[in-house]
Amino acid sequence: MHKSAYFLPNFILLIVIAALHWISSLFGFYESTEWFDIMMHFLGGAWVSGTALWLAAVYLPDSRLYLVTVRNLVLCAIVVGIAWELFELVMGWTSFAMENYWGDTVLDLVMDVIGGWTMARILKKIF
Repeated sequence: MHKSAYFLPNFILLIVIAALHWISSLFGFYESTEWFDIMMHFLGGAWVSGTALWLAAVYLPDSRLYLVTVRNLVLCAIVVGIAWELFELVMGWTSFAMENYWGDTVLDLVMDVIGGWTMARILKKIF
């Protein structure tokens, strides 16, 4: 396996995420389409997990790649997902006072985990 083999799927996914976000910004899908944010968290978790795998493959010596487990990749998605939720709070995009704040936040984190797990399993199986 060539170490950069993980790059292309992650780059394509990043382009898809950026395009979907841009389209949503134009048409207001985050506000009008309930499932759009859920899908974006899934894709974001997948991208984080895949990017962590790519970075590990590039920067870790081959003798240490055994450390890159699906569990560790999902942990990366969890950490970035929590950081994103805190970022949303700091930016004022959400607040504790909002109706269903906790339910939405938990669902976002669950989707980050599912996306991260899915991408980790796919990439580790393919490559």
